[in-house]
Amino acid sequence: MARPREFDIDQALDAATETFWRQGYEGTSLVDLMDAMGLKKGSVYKAFGSKHELFIQVLKRYLDNLFEGTRNAVAGASTPAESIRRFVEYVRTTGYDEDMHKGCLAVNSVVELAPHDAEVLGILKSHIAKVTGALTQIIQAGQADGSFRHDVPAQELAVFLTVVAAGFVSTSRASLGELERPGLADVVLSALQG
Repeated sequence: MARPREFDIDQALDAATETFWRQGYEGTSLVDLMDAMGLKKGSVYKAFGSKHELFIQVLKRYLDNLFEGTRNAVAGASTPAESIRRFVEYVRTTGYDEDMHKGCLAVNSVVELAPHDAEVLGILKSHIAKVTGALTQIIQAGQADGSFRHDVPAQELAVFLTVVAAGFVSTSRASLGELERPGLADVVLSALQG
C-alpha cells in the first residue's frame, strides 16, 4: 500500500513556479527545485516526474490562473470598450506589480523554450488562441454596437491586443517604468476605435 503524500501539492507547485519564473528553465536545477519545494529527489520524481514534466505542470497551471485573472478582470463590464479598458489595465497593473519584474512566465517560456520544445510551444499556442478568442468576441460585440472600427477584422485586432499585452509584461521585466502610465488604455482603445 502506497504511503500518503506528506506535502501540499499546491505549495510545492507554487515553489516550483517561483523558481522556474525567476531562474528560467535551463537555469533551474533539480537541486534548486528540491530546495525550493522542501522535497527530496524521490518525492519530486514520484509526484511530478522529470524536471520537464514538472515544468509542464507549472506552465499549464500558471496559464490557467492567468486566463482566469483575465476573465475576472473583464467580467461585469457594461460595454465592450470597458471590457478592453479593464483588460489593458489588468495587464498593465499586473505587469507593473513588483513580482512581475521577473517578466511573465509565459513570455519567458516563449523566448527560452518554444523554439525547440514542441510541447511547450503547443501549450503556449493553445493559451494564446484562448485569449485571442475571448478578445475577438469582445471586439466583435464592439463592432456590432459601433464602438470599434470595422475596417480591420476582429480577430486581427485581438491578435494586436495580445501582442500589446506581451509587450507590457516584457517591458516590466526591465523595470523601465513605462507601465506606470494609466493612459495606455486610452491609446489602445483609440487604435480599436479607428
